[in-house]
Amino acid sequence: MFREALKVGFYDFQAARDEYRFSCGVGGMNRDLLWRFMDAQTRLIAPICPHYAEYVWRELLKKDGFVVNAGWPTANLPDLTLKRANKYLQDSIVTMRKLLQKQVSGSKKGSKKGEMEVLRENLDLMKRQLGLERVEIFSASDEDAVRRAGEQVRLLNQNPPSPGNPTAIFLS
Repeated sequence: MFREALKVGFYDFQAARDEYRFSCGVGGMNRDLLWRFMDAQTRLIAPICPHYAEYVWRELLKKDGFVVNAGWPTANLPDLTLKRANKYLQDSIVTMRKLLQKQVSGSKKGSKKGEMEVLRENLDLMKRQLGLERVEIFSASDEDAVRRAGEQVRLLNQNPPSPGNPTAIFLS
């Protein structure tokens, strides 16, 4: 269980923090949330790295007492709707990244995506993760949007979008 505790308490926690930091973009991370993260991670790694955890507890977090006496961190139940929305967003970005690579390399295949509101709310994140200057979300039922696709409209015909499965078209 030592290996699993180290993996979850340190590596998985760090990965979640890194994803959060990247998602925040220029707005920066929430200070209170970052301190809460440091508190929880310090408690989780205390049995594995006690000297390091005590140093962080006293010197960085400025807490009294010993971290080994602080107990385990507590958390509320996860918001499953938010969790599903995040999974959808991350899966969509992975799909778009693959489609972008295929389209740039000359592949004739299109992509599938879904839930327009989630995509529109996260345009900045998609731009950063895909390395694009601009991302726009349009409805395939909007004739003006379809015309803007130009010759790439064939991708729309090859892979018609549907709720939860949009089609990505990359224009230069």
